[in-house]
Amino acid sequence: MPQLLPAGADEMCGIWLDIGGEGGAKALEWMAHRGPDARQVQRFNVAGRDVELGHARLSIIDLDARANQPMRYGDDIAIVFNGEIYNFVELRAELQRLGHGFQTTSDTEVLLAAYAAWGTKMLPRLRGMFAFALLDRARRQVLIARDPFGIKPLFVARTPGGLVAASEIPPLLGVPGVSRRARPSTVLAFLLRGATDAGSATFFADIDSLPAAHYAVIQLDDTHMPLEPKRYWRPVYDASITSREEAVGLVRERFLDSVRVHQRADVALGTMLSGGIDSSAIVAAVRQQLGPGGELHTFSFVSPGDPLDETAYIRLMVEAAQTISHEVEADAAMFRCDLDTLMTRQGEPFGSTSIYAQYRVAAAARAAGVKVLLDGQGSDELFAGYRFYYAARIAGLLGDGEPIRAAKVLARVARQPGVRLPSQIYHILASLDLPVMRSIARNAEARQGTAALIAPEWLAAHGEHSHSSSRSRTRQSRRLALLDRLQASLEEDVLPGLLRYEDRCTMAHSIEARVPFLDVPLAEVACRLAPELLVDDTGTTKSVLRGALRGIVPDTILDRRDKIGFATPEARWLKACAPWLETRLAQINQADAPYLKLDETRRHLTAMLRGDRRWHPWGWRALNLLMWADMNDIEFQSN
Repeated sequence: MPQLLPAGADEMCGIWLDIGGEGGAKALEWMAHRGPDARQVQRFNVAGRDVELGHARLSIIDLDARANQPMRYGDDIAIVFNGEIYNFVELRAELQRLGHGFQTTSDTEVLLAAYAAWGTKMLPRLRGMFAFALLDRARRQVLIARDPFGIKPLFVARTPGGLVAASEIPPLLGVPGVSRRARPSTVLAFLLRGATDAGSATFFADIDSLPAAHYAVIQLDDTHMPLEPKRYWRPVYDASITSREEAVGLVRERFLDSVRVHQRADVALGTMLSGGIDSSAIVAAVRQQLGPGGELHTFSFVSPGDPLDETAYIRLMVEAAQTISHEVEADAAMFRCDLDTLMTRQGEPFGSTSIYAQYRVAAAARAAGVKVLLDGQGSDELFAGYRFYYAARIAGLLGDGEPIRAAKVLARVARQPGVRLPSQIYHILASLDLPVMRSIARNAEARQGTAALIAPEWLAAHGEHSHSSSRSRTRQSRRLALLDRLQASLEEDVLPGLLRYEDRCTMAHSIEARVPFLDVPLAEVACRLAPELLVDDTGTTKSVLRGALRGIVPDTILDRRDKIGFATPEARWLKACAPWLETRLAQINQADAPYLKLDETRRHLTAMLRGDRRWHPWGWRALNLLMWADMNDIEFQSN
């Protein structure tokens, strides 16, 4: 059975903050899927301003109403909190030694006491996933914060009377003064490159995301209430760990410890299992820690007969770990039936239909009575699991003056499954960050896919802004190009979007998703690994992680060189839905999509849907954006 802890260890929820308004009841109703077990709103008046805190609760531990939120600590401090503080037991003991008393056994009260003791200096001490809004009446301020990786969301918008914040975007759109205007730079970056969730920018001009690892103090007695996010944690990439033996030992130790604390629950717990290294590692670690008699459920998306199907690996892991396996299938008819709900729950466009696999897996877990799922998200960004990391590794060797070694690694990489040599060479040059390559990349982008279908006046007015980066970090030297690429993936252009997709897909079914790889002690080791420990000279990705898992995960899975994950047969499904999609496209007017040459776009999409043209990923992006805008009455500037 799952490890039992004192009551009150965590809850996944929807939170609401309204400074100057009173929209909480309606907002919590919209977020009922995030917290179906309890809903509550409290209002305060501080410095002449009304402050509303709202909470929709998904109870994981401690069903006592005393653990409901908003929760107060003394007379002056109140909080709404979404997430879990995994080290709350240790923090509670420390705070008790300092003289703090507790009325409940919840981590929420520990969070409140930690703030009372240490203020914002508590944030780097929190081990967990969280987003919260904390009212401090004595200081006349509200503190908002997110966890180091941005696992839990928090969106913020200005209003005529103040400010609102919520766990999801749609409740904010019902607040007077928050428009449905699109943010052109985000729209174009999505169409051109599939970019989403970069920095604080959302698809809405009036709504921002509080960045991961940041907090902001909102001073209620300041007329303008400036919002100035401050970073409280950042991983250090310094390649200081060069010994493979040391690296393997540290990664193994911290990974197993992370999985251990991520099992803290007294409800049914399971894992997502794709058949790849990351999800298999979590299943194997959980089984090792539960022992042979513990009940362990695994949930997998399968596509029998599809080239991307991973059933054989899934069943190998299921047999090795002796799990109760739930294999989930879907088809085009199911996808069509669920698509509008999936898009509504996501709130913003998403890069491919692959997230529907997560959505169906979460639904299956809920149906099976499992309320918590562990998943392998974050491993690829920490331990270099994607194919595009090959190029960064080779570029680093070139930058370090080792062209012969670089050529040997490239030769080995070229033999890996799914690797295209011309593409790798292009990305190697791009990884060197030469000005000429940036120019070539932009010219190539302008010649392919959606760029040719974007309205010229829109591209002229907003195209340059779509290239702007949210990067506030310092680039690594060319020698450490791989580490620079990993940091970008973790903070900017890969992981933030994946975490958003997973949060919405699981919370749509009132499922709490936990991601053991995204644990600060483990990440701080991963970020110190030398490049050759990540992508080694044989062209093996996740080299150290594979070594750390040897003896825990079956060798057949550890020795895989392909990478699939929860993939869906996108082209086949969309072609099967062609008549329905064409009808929806026909209902959209040019005035509602001024960013595209709409008639030409429709012709291209129809040709792909009917199989007259090869399916291209930008096809889904264009479809998704058009349908999202139509469903949500999005307002676009004409240029």
